[in-house]
Amino acid sequence: LINDAYCRDISIKIRSHLETKRQNGEFVGNYCVYGYKKSEIDHNVIVPDEYAGHVVQDIFCWIKNGMSLDAISDKLNALGILSPMAYKLSNGENYKTAFQKKDELLWTPVAVRRIATNVIYTGTLVQGKITTPNHKVKTKILKPQEKWAVSHNNHEALVSLRTFQIVQRLLSVDMRMAPGKDSIYLLSGIAVCADCGALMTRKVSTVNGKKYVYYMCSNNKKNKKCSSHRIKEADLESRVFDTLRDMTAILLDADEVIKEAGNSANFRIDQKKTKERVSSKEKEITKYNQMLVSLYEDYRDGIVDKSDFAIIKESFEVKRAEAEKAIDRLQKEAENIAAGIERDTEWLEEHRKWKTMPSLTRNVVVSLIQSVKVYEGGDIEIVLDCDDEYRKIVARAGELERQHDAERLVV
Repeated sequence: LINDAYCRDISIKIRSHLETKRQNGEFVGNYCVYGYKKSEIDHNVIVPDEYAGHVVQDIFCWIKNGMSLDAISDKLNALGILSPMAYKLSNGENYKTAFQKKDELLWTPVAVRRIATNVIYTGTLVQGKITTPNHKVKTKILKPQEKWAVSHNNHEALVSLRTFQIVQRLLSVDMRMAPGKDSIYLLSGIAVCADCGALMTRKVSTVNGKKYVYYMCSNNKKNKKCSSHRIKEADLESRVFDTLRDMTAILLDADEVIKEAGNSANFRIDQKKTKERVSSKEKEITKYNQMLVSLYEDYRDGIVDKSDFAIIKESFEVKRAEAEKAIDRLQKEAENIAAGIERDTEWLEEHRKWKTMPSLTRNVVVSLIQSVKVYEGGDIEIVLDCDDEYRKIVARAGELERQHDAERLVV
């Protein structure tokens, strides 16, 4: 009993110490994930491994460029790049894993996906996901996500958060690889039916020796539950290219309008009106609070009966709540006016980089577009990856232009 109590006490202290280190963002694992290594100065800090880190960056880049997981694993093996397990063993680490199924240590699509879905490469360290009930029971259990030790911006990132998010979106959709090729079709997983939401399927037909390539609704192909939405591949890609180029031009023009307004004195819209409106609503809330107090006193003194008290009290509380919501809206509006619009600079730079793009590529498509909705008859609608941000910027620019025009008319 004494020995068991001693072991339990030591176990609790060690667990507590390790949890404290995890919460502080210190790395407490035995082995680093592929792409990182322990710092020679402090073993609780991880730093990029130059060799493996470049491989990780290549994997994310290849996925964005349209390569499938199978094609990536084949390419890594063909280039003679050591798999994560082989690389650790080559560095003299006595590393063992349950993922190894074969004696030959080669890259597999599963290993590529495991890297592509690990958030650690964005600089976020997640630890403490698995534990054991106590020092006696060694059965591993998964802890609830809210109890994980998550430390953001903990170490140097190998890929940007935006690139990571794009790759996760690509991995979540069904993307078909061209037969005999290692790349994915240009609009695979991007083109969808505007009516039923199903993915558009690429189909090739040969008539009189001539090949026709087109997209059609996958639901129509499977069970005829939707119309075909048939559109030629060349027409679809051409329309996507033209529409995307126009949307990019509109976005960048709008951003320039906001920048110019932000640099001018006129952009500092008089917040006195907003403050006056907030002050008015605050007075309104104070008035209703006083009226509620007075109502309660009348009810206590028997001037107002119980049913009337309940009805009037509810009315006052509703009006007070409306005034409080109005204050929240006014304060948010004031913050937006003062700060302009917080723009996703990385996303905007991508649009700026592709402004003069000579042709449509898979990298451009996945970086800028979330989906392409195809309507019956050939019309399309592009939903950008940051569509809400796009609409905010364009709307804000329009608002500033209207304000500028109004001021010029007054003058």
